[in-house]
Amino acid sequence: MNEVSFGMTKERILIFTLLLIPAIAAFVATRPMPAQYILQGEMHSVQELGVQGSVFFCVRSSGDS
Repeated sequence: MNEVSFGMTKERILIFTLLLIPAIAAFVATRPMPAQYILQGEMHSVQELGVQGSVFFCVRSSGDS
């Protein structure tokens, strides 16, 4: 009589590892990454630039001039 073993066999470890690799890659690829833009001069309205729509942004002033 053959008994089925539900332990961690080499095949299960290999399958788990192979499934974990694309899962980690997908997690890293979908994480938001902040972009940094340095604005030289004044800020202008989006409508003045001819863009139709809305823009959400945050302005942080640093001590450098």
